[in-house]
Amino acid sequence: MNYPFPMDAIQNQTDPSTLDSRPFKELIQTIAQVLSGNDGVLFAYLYGSSASGEKGRDVDIGIFSEESGDPHRLSSDLKVALSTETGLSPDVFDIRILNGLNEQGDLFALLYLKNVLSSGRILVDRDPDLRSDFLERYGSRFRECEGLIQEVLA
Repeated sequence: MNYPFPMDAIQNQTDPSTLDSRPFKELIQTIAQVLSGNDGVLFAYLYGSSASGEKGRDVDIGIFSEESGDPHRLSSDLKVALSTETGLSPDVFDIRILNGLNEQGDLFALLYLKNVLSSGRILVDRDPDLRSDFLERYGSRFRECEGLIQEVLA
């Protein structure tokens, strides 16, 4: 299935995996369906340029997964499934696992989460209570580190 997509940053227009030849709304619906079909995905965000339909090179997806699963395998499996369903190259999908980022104690992980959570669109929300707890832990951790974050950004 090929969709027109409003991102034309990829230069090779003859490449069938380019994003600018796929309709944005249908592509996002297909991505949400693929992610919803995987029991390992508890909640997922679309973020980055693709969340707002802006031009970009990839589709950024943040996933919170089952703790018992292998996150690297999940990411690889999802890239293959997304590629199969959309006709885009697996390399177009930048999938990041969100598990553990709140607990890392890394300012850059918190800044990354800020980007995902502030500009992202929820694609899957299989466990709203878990997502709410995740957001509360993020907010608490961000407030704890806010002074340091402001210094880093200054």
